[in-house]
Amino acid sequence: MMCPLVVRTRASTRASLLSLYPTSCTHETAHAAPCFVPPSAKDLIQRLLVVKPKDRYSAQQVLDHPWVAAGTSDGKTHDISRALLEMKKFNAKRKFRAGIRVAKVISTLQASVKVRLSADTMVG
Repeated sequence: MMCPLVVRTRASTRASLLSLYPTSCTHETAHAAPCFVPPSAKDLIQRLLVVKPKDRYSAQQVLDHPWVAAGTSDGKTHDISRALLEMKKFNAKRKFRAGIRVAKVISTLQASVKVRLSADTMVG
């Protein structure tokens, strides 16, 4: 099954996200979190998005935060197994594509060396 978040446009990304979390949102401001994000998650995000590092939550504080430690404010726990699987697939594809790019660069370099060597032998 393909991840519903793998899309090509911003509008389709938003539509995919909203389809995952049915909601009765009527509006959202540019800087407000989407209405389907639980208040406890919003609180954690606000504590992480702090400019001064000394005022920002540490890793231990994040782990101790109620949203991470006990689940969302509505009592649901977080099942991240599917997300981890999708991240592993994404990383595998990313590494494969990087390998293809390296192979292309090596092939291009080898071709340019051959051209240069053949030009040098013709001149010499």
